[in-house]
Amino acid sequence: MKAKKRFLSILLSPALVLGLMPGMSLTALATSPAYLTFTGTDSFTIKTNNGYKNWFGTLEYSTNASSWTEWDGINEISSDNNVLYLRGTGNSKISGEYNKQWNIITSGTVACSRDIRALLNYENPEAANMEEFCFGYLFLWLGKPDRGARAARCNAGNRMLRSYVLWLQVIDPSA
Repeated sequence: MKAKKRFLSILLSPALVLGLMPGMSLTALATSPAYLTFTGTDSFTIKTNNGYKNWFGTLEYSTNASSWTEWDGINEISSDNNVLYLRGTGNSKISGEYNKQWNIITSGTVACSRDIRALLNYENPEAANMEEFCFGYLFLWLGKPDRGARAARCNAGNRMLRSYVLWLQVIDPSA
């Protein structure tokens, strides 16, 4: 009987010690929602330059981050209250070629934030399958700097995606 208690105490001792260590606690971490957020100073629309769906999976958009609609790439999508959210699944490339960039039409400016990999796989952006230049030419600056063109940076975790310079084309309809 003593041997049994001794064996049990030896077995449970490391479990108690490990349980008291602060680094070993299981704490639920709040993660930011996996979508790309576009925020404008004025209302805006986004369209593909060539009028086609240039991705192989799906892209969805929302104006409230709760109800989502699939984007066909043919029709323009519009902001509501100067905000538009995008996410995707089953994609490994969004643009990748010169004529497949997106145009943002607005008389103001538009900022792009959150993890751009959510366009590929919003359910697990860190595991997204990325083809070479999957975001290449996504936003290509075609206008003059004095006409409101702005550089857009979309984070991929804590680092910028290597080899992807994203330019945001802002077209002023009054110009």
